[in-house]
Amino acid sequence: MRHSVLIVDDSGFNVRILEKQLCQYYDVISTTDPMEALRLAFEEKPSLILLDVVMPKMSGYELCKVLKDSKKTSNIPVVFVTSKGGVEDKVIGLQTGGDDYITKPYEVGELLARISVHIRLKEAQDQLKKLLEEKNQLIEQLENLSLHDGLTGIYNRRYLEEYLERAVEECRRYSIALSVIMMDIDHFKRVNDTHGHQMGDKVLEKFARRIKSNVRRADMLARYGGEEFTVVLKNTDTKGAAVLADKLRIAVQEKPFEVDGHSISLTVSFGVAGMQPGTDSDATQLLRDADIMLYKAKGAGRNRVEFETKSG
Repeated sequence: MRHSVLIVDDSGFNVRILEKQLCQYYDVISTTDPMEALRLAFEEKPSLILLDVVMPKMSGYELCKVLKDSKKTSNIPVVFVTSKGGVEDKVIGLQTGGDDYITKPYEVGELLARISVHIRLKEAQDQLKKLLEEKNQLIEQLENLSLHDGLTGIYNRRYLEEYLERAVEECRRYSIALSVIMMDIDHFKRVNDTHGHQMGDKVLEKFARRIKSNVRRADMLARYGGEEFTVVLKNTDTKGAAVLADKLRIAVQEKPFEVDGHSISLTVSFGVAGMQPGTDSDATQLLRDADIMLYKAKGAGRNRVEFETKSG
């Protein structure tokens, strides 16, 4: 694939000379109209632009500034080719964003060499930009993986603990209630023992999706570990959280999970703990309290919700 060069010069004679000098090496686009040059630069994305300085409607300096100020064309090298050879002219050209400044008359070999250098530099910059974008995407993917459970796709315990720390601080700062629901699938070992761990994993995936579909988007759902899951609810006291927990309990109990031709019924036990404005609880204590309530639910027969309100 050949590189392309856009020639912008109000003299048709100068354009034809440059076209003849470059056509053997590059695909040449040309215009004598600065406004047309903008359109061509935006649409054609040339590898490099050769630009005269003195033109009607818009000077080469002004055109260069527009090109360099636009995200669409800022990375295209601009080389001034002009008869204005004063030091001040060159300074202005470079200050407006020009990458090089060639004074007429010029040696064709030098012109071709400079064009080649700037195109190679652009290729290197484009490649570096691409590598940086790929690196950033990879970092984002790795960060996403580090915060999400690999099986269910919901948040993992690491993110839960970080999120809950921030939520506790927010509760204190803005005087809002905060609640935690801890849930554990009853007798899940039987599913693995009866159907195998692969089937058990599929059940957990479906379970997580059902729970997620029954909580608010503002609520944070995470897999705590194994068959234990946690929901953090901002601006919700424990009584409100307990209502949601019972809704989740019913949503799981009423409809079996269909996996690979098997219909698997589950029940879930829930423990709910809360933090009211003015209390001294921290994230660790909230999880511990919710866990205590969860074990209380299990001890009371499972498939139930137990909750406790912590007041200041």
